[in-house]
Amino acid sequence: MIRACEEGQGKARLAYLLSKGADIEFRSEANCTPLHHAAFSGPVESVEFLLDAGADINAFHKEWKVPLCIAILRGRLEIVETLLRYKANVNIDCPQLGSPAHAACARANMAIIQLLHSKGANFAAQKHVDLGIWPILMHGKQGPVQRTAVQYCSAGALAVALGNREVVEWCLDHGLSLDEPYIYVLREWLDDSASERSQRLEGIGARISHESKSTLLMMAASHLDHPMLTLLLDKGADALAVVSTYHDGYNAIFYAVNSHKNREDTPGVLHACVSILQRYGADIDAQDTKGASVLMKDVEW
Repeated sequence: MIRACEEGQGKARLAYLLSKGADIEFRSEANCTPLHHAAFSGPVESVEFLLDAGADINAFHKEWKVPLCIAILRGRLEIVETLLRYKANVNIDCPQLGSPAHAACARANMAIIQLLHSKGANFAAQKHVDLGIWPILMHGKQGPVQRTAVQYCSAGALAVALGNREVVEWCLDHGLSLDEPYIYVLREWLDDSASERSQRLEGIGARISHESKSTLLMMAASHLDHPMLTLLLDKGADALAVVSTYHDGYNAIFYAVNSHKNREDTPGVLHACVSILQRYGADIDAQDTKGASVLMKDVEW
């Protein structure tokens, strides 16, 4: 059954296998069901056949990826439409991945984003997202920056982190707040059980939604993404904002400088980011609550 779905053999072959006792929920070594494989590479008729035969439309692969997210990440609009027609959960919580909305914003497929939105997908819901897995999902390799943390953010905020400006602009036009709070969570928490991790993240989410002043602008600054900084500032992001918790007194320039110290970008990248932030009023002479200056002496920019 798995091989038939991988090879896109069609519903006639699948019907024959079922008649011979094949298990429609059989799990491969990668913990995938036939429906996962059909969503990845099979024809629409195979997906429809499996669903009509009772396949679990919201089955998880390795506890974080469902058939809908697989189809989204593959950019398979027709399969996404089919799964939604069969009532796939458009707001299902996928640990590490986020949600279908997060997958769509990461894939930057506007047709799929608009389809999910029309079906009630919540692009503002903050979810547990492991930024380290996205380069692997999107490009098949580890990204250039090794992360020590995961993020708790909305689909639109994930698009900021991944530098998808068209998606960010769409999200801002559909309710994404420039002042959305976010937090990085120690990667060691991923060793917790799913329930323990969920409880920790829910507790943090409840706290930061009332206390943290971290913003999308600071996220873009931490990625040294000057085109994204320009977009957010043009949309009204506050260049003067500072973080009220965790890193007291940090503004966006602090984030850019700290990120630059841990990367191999040329000084010109930091200079471009700082110049944009200054142009919109960010204070280059600011100090944090411990008296540390924005521009540390050992930073070349």
